[in-house]
Amino acid sequence: MLANPRKRNAFHRRSFSGITCTLLILEFQCTNFNRWRL
Repeated sequence: MLANPRKRNAFHRRSFSGITCTLLILEFQCTNFNRWRL
């Protein structure tokens, strides 16, 4: 895994984008929940 930096970088970038997407979805659901509660 450490022998191929390009592959490791691609995996890191993919996991980072996945985390960002999850955070965006959670934030969207939180704003929707607050809007429905108000």
